[in-house]
Amino acid sequence: MNKEEYYKKHSDMSTISKKFANMFPDAPKDIMAAVRKKIVHPCECPMNFDATNWPRVKNAREIEKTFLTQNLTFGICRRYTLACVAIMRSKGIPARSRCGFAIYLKQGAYEDHWVIEYMDKGKWVLADAQKMMFDIKPGQFINGAVAWQLVRQYNFDPALFGFFGHHEMGESGLHYVIGNMIRDASGLLKCELNYGDLAKIIGSPHNITNDEVAFYDSISQMVLDEDLDGLQKALGAYGIK
Repeated sequence: MNKEEYYKKHSDMSTISKKFANMFPDAPKDIMAAVRKKIVHPCECPMNFDATNWPRVKNAREIEKTFLTQNLTFGICRRYTLACVAIMRSKGIPARSRCGFAIYLKQGAYEDHWVIEYMDKGKWVLADAQKMMFDIKPGQFINGAVAWQLVRQYNFDPALFGFFGHHEMGESGLHYVIGNMIRDASGLLKCELNYGDLAKIIGSPHNITNDEVAFYDSISQMVLDEDLDGLQKALGAYGIK
């Protein structure tokens, strides 16, 4: 598989109209800056949000609709990422969504986060449209597969991984590690899962069977190897292709 060509093409999640994409600049950094001007993260005004109205969006078509009808919209990191990835793909820039944990959002913790990975001169560049970080350094962000291996092989405390930015919704633990690993794997397959889309894939994080551990071990290695064929076979049964 030619990955450069693969990540130039839209998916069901990232399809937007060419007319909409043409409203944005052509360079990746300028695209991210333009998207950032349109979206406010709820944590920037947390008094207005709780578990009942936390904004969610399924795909880029919904993002396009809200961008065209509202001067300013609300969204979490996944929305920033998916919007930028969709626009970049429309402009022929190979791009993909990565899900994992950032160390620059909360001191001493691995915070649940989505970032963008786009290709520049044959190399992948990690960037964060929400935080306007255009070149994330190694270790500042780790994908879900790396987090799983840190827990499995290096005995990292799963409680270090989670969502800590909003007191009413804050949580952490092994389910976040597993969830973000599956989300990252699906993102490599251009199927950026919502946070409620994992029920069919992951069981109880408090009672994981040996077979489930072996499954997650294999997923993590396929993510690290970027084995897209293997991931498609492993996750295809759950509708991720």
